Amino acid sequence: MTNKTPNDNWFETWFASPYYALLYAHRDDKEAELFMDNILKYLPLKEHAKILDIACGEGRHAAYIASKGYEVFGIDLSARSITLAKTKEHQLLKFAVEDMRTVIKANHFDVVFNCFTSFGYFEKHSKNQLVANAFATQLKEGGYLIFDFLNIHKTIKNLVANETKTIHSSIFNISRKIENGFIVKHIEVIDPVQGKFEFQERVAALNKIEINQFFVKAGLQQVAVFGNYLLEEYNEEKSDRLIYIFKK
Repeated sequence: MTNKTPNDNWFETWFASPYYALLYAHRDDKEAELFMDNILKYLPLKEHAKILDIACGEGRHAAYIASKGYEVFGIDLSARSITLAKTKEHQLLKFAVEDMRTVIKANHFDVVFNCFTSFGYFEKHSKNQLVANAFATQLKEGGYLIFDFLNIHKTIKNLVANETKTIHSSIFNISRKIENGFIVKHIEVIDPVQGKFEFQERVAALNKIEINQFFVKAGLQQVAVFGNYLLEEYNEEKSDRLIYIFKK
């Protein structure tokens, strides 16, 4: 059995798949918590600040932030991820299935988080601009957007064209290429029980200037830019991440 995902809606199928969670199960919770700690120390937040985590996945960032006493709302397109995230819910932590282009509440949140390269999914940059606009619209005046993206320069330089991983008896054949301004990852999954599936990831190869333009156009201003989760200086050649802080 083969399941092919069209380019224009690849994220709807891939993010909902159990193989997505399986492939990325190695993500480091301690690293995520370190990032959150550093950001929360950096921002001048008041007690019980309202925080929106966009593309929250299974809620690991959101749950940790809420443990610090902040009111957190997490959204993700994947119903599977949100079902798992909801097991973590409590008075200060809520989740819902929503598209990142959706405005949950205008002028409501003190901070919007968008982590782990959850931007640049659409073929047309006009649609990516709608996403940036939605992020900005939901911030209070004086609120902050935390935007965590890959460092495109280092990523392209070190791109691994092909690799194979075996995870819990499933074989993942992964290929990567640069195509029409996008980093494209093709994932073939061979499950010994369920059969063969094919998925795709596509993210725009956006540089520092291009990202800044999206959010300035959305009405935000740059406050800071960092190159890793320790909030160290961004270096085009060496940094693993491109982390922006914008303010409304």
